[in-house]
Amino acid sequence: MQITEDRKKRVLDLYFNQHKSYAEIAEIERMSPRDINAIIKEEEAKLQKYTHQQHQEELSAKAYKLFSEGKTLVEVAIALNLTEPKVSKMYRDYWKMRRLDKLNSIYKETNGKLGTLLNM
Repeated sequence: MQITEDRKKRVLDLYFNQHKSYAEIAEIERMSPRDINAIIKEEEAKLQKYTHQQHQEELSAKAYKLFSEGKTLVEVAIALNLTEPKVSKMYRDYWKMRRLDKLNSIYKETNGKLGTLLNM
């Protein structure tokens, strides 16, 4: 049997806002603890995904600010505790936002090996 969105909302309200136990929710909603668990786990997964996305956006914003202050890739990686691939991607995104599209195109064409181009 399909559980309606309205019923899911009631279960989530009972659990998260009213701090009811699974047994109490089962009695109130006439629902099995297995169904209650599935609803709660689904919501927790959504919350975790949202939190992770928010964290990534915050990291990107901090990286862009550091790049705008003239910090190097290494300095940004250290400050934000990020790996080189993540910082490099953020830096290329920063180029795009700064309308340095040609630099990004050259980077792609040279497969990231700008050194050979600069030695000319």
